Amino acid sequence: MRNVDLNIVTPVNKTMRHIPLARLFLTLFTTLIFLLSSSTGMALAEEKCSPNKYILPGNRSFPEGVAYQPETGYVFASSVVDGTIFRGQLGKGELEVFLPAGSDGRRRAQGIKIDSQKRLFVSGSSTGLILVYDGISGDLLAKFDTGIEPGIVTRPECLNGAFLDLNIKDCSIINDVTILPSGDAYFTDSFSPYLFKVSSDSQGKFTLERFMDFTCSSLVYGQGQLITANINLNGIVSTPDGAYLIVGQTNTGKLFRITLADKTVTE
Repeated sequence: MRNVDLNIVTPVNKTMRHIPLARLFLTLFTTLIFLLSSSTGMALAEEKCSPNKYILPGNRSFPEGVAYQPETGYVFASSVVDGTIFRGQLGKGELEVFLPAGSDGRRRAQGIKIDSQKRLFVSGSSTGLILVYDGISGDLLAKFDTGIEPGIVTRPECLNGAFLDLNIKDCSIINDVTILPSGDAYFTDSFSPYLFKVSSDSQGKFTLERFMDFTCSSLVYGQGQLITANINLNGIVSTPDGAYLIVGQTNTGKLFRITLADKTVTE
């Protein structure tokens, strides 16, 4: 019985001795495949995501707004300190000056958007200007002075110190823009309680409208001694169907929905 036991046990032991070795080979093979697939995936991801940064010329660009035009591959950025509009190509790491600083009175620029017709809409920040350009040629298509108060946007403290003077009141800061499927563009003003609308007709003629006055709405504009206390409406987006706008109020941290059909405002 002892010999029988040994004859039975011995083959089992040989098999058991081979199992760890098989597992080792399987583990090494699996690890190799994982490393190869991971390195290939990482290489593909790096290739797909390259470049991961875009360089703007100069050391005082201070980019604020960003826009992208899928049909052309153009990437745009605006400078909040001098109004330069930069343009580059998707996939290339450097942008160039597209619209020079100060041209057309554009001494500052914040939010920018480009539509399917390749029209670039520019928020003129503390200049109180709204500008529309041809995103390909750079030609000026329209220029509007929002004229919050007579001559108010020419006040030196508004134009030159909007981001330095902590006691500014009643200035215009055209901050951001969104474009609806209809082609209408809506602009926020951070310092004055208005929403502006720019539209164009079939002939390409643009018009400016003070679309809303928030004075008697649930969206209350605040003021204070610090510059941040005066920054009210900031970012703006529109819903895909063009029925609503969503706006952010910086100094309160609130979001509001604007129904365009009847101009109702809901926090």
